[in-house]
Amino acid sequence: MGFNRFSPGTEFLWKDEIYKVIRYLAGNKISIERVKDGEYISVTYDSLTVAIHKSELSFLGAQSCEIQQPQITLQDYSENQQQIAKYRFQVIHPLLKKQRIKKDVENRVEEIKKQQKAGTLPKLPISVISVYRWIKLYTTSGEDIRALVPRNRKSSVRKSFLHPQVEKIVIGVIEEYYYRREKVTLSTLQNEIARQIKFENHNLHRDGHLSIPSKSTIWRKLHSLDLHKRMLAKRGRNETERFFSQYEKSSKPLLPLQRVEIDHTLTDFVVVDEKDGCVAGRLTLTFCIDVATRYPLGYYLGFEPPNYLTVASCLSHAIQPKPDVQKVYETAHPWLAYGLPHMLVVDNGPEFIGNDLQDACLSFGIILQQTP
Repeated sequence: MGFNRFSPGTEFLWKDEIYKVIRYLAGNKISIERVKDGEYISVTYDSLTVAIHKSELSFLGAQSCEIQQPQITLQDYSENQQQIAKYRFQVIHPLLKKQRIKKDVENRVEEIKKQQKAGTLPKLPISVISVYRWIKLYTTSGEDIRALVPRNRKSSVRKSFLHPQVEKIVIGVIEEYYYRREKVTLSTLQNEIARQIKFENHNLHRDGHLSIPSKSTIWRKLHSLDLHKRMLAKRGRNETERFFSQYEKSSKPLLPLQRVEIDHTLTDFVVVDEKDGCVAGRLTLTFCIDVATRYPLGYYLGFEPPNYLTVASCLSHAIQPKPDVQKVYETAHPWLAYGLPHMLVVDNGPEFIGNDLQDACLSFGIILQQTP
């Protein structure tokens, strides 16, 4: 699910009562109002966060949203649905962090249409009303990209009625002629498809002749294929990486969780079994640190080589409160840091550049930035 924040005005259900966040107070406290009688209460931020992780608190914004949040990951949807959701996020992203006026939305729509005309964005429907609707869906869902997936999972994927042999020819022609830097028109693709179909028809009985697909059918088939591969062929690696990556202008962070960095290191000690003296190996430490405060947020220690599981485990530890550290590990001081990063900075290790981490960050509203 998405992850809401305790921003002023946010409403949530806690202890069978509806509360509204009023303002932040000193000492890691929040002033909240009980909606039914208007009573103001001062609570610690930690107590509310712990209640979330114990499923004792839920935000009303996500519950009152018109969509029903799917309890699945973004990758459980079809490739076409994932592309539509990422396209919609690409459209609304510059409008999320500022005061919006109608002119800003109109300008963004015109900008997207120009990019579509230039071929740098997929030619998917867009309008001012759609942009407002996507922003509402995304924000009320707790900044979860799955809210931008087409609502009807089945109807969003158009069933192909092409003859299997015709579909094989269409895909073959696209693979051979379209994936190149030179501009290739639909007419060129259709002519080559027609030529190959006519050749196949020579070997078939008249009653079994294959039909030549229309331009619209070829267009739909073309745009149902992998967008990353198409852009890589047409626009090159640099422009493709800019499109699929979530970059923001880098600046020195001033607030905690504004910029968080994560990396791995192989520890300098060897683990030995106490019973038989067998060497178990060296542990790998996955470590997450807040750049503004230089405070450690979370870690994962294990024998596994760096992979998505170790990254996800470290992030999970970083996000969750750690109230029992002194009791469990007998440390002198409590571990105060926890929370959802605004930006997560990673290097180009294979465990960081896969779709799994990108989709997870999109689902939680985290900006994923890869270093050059």
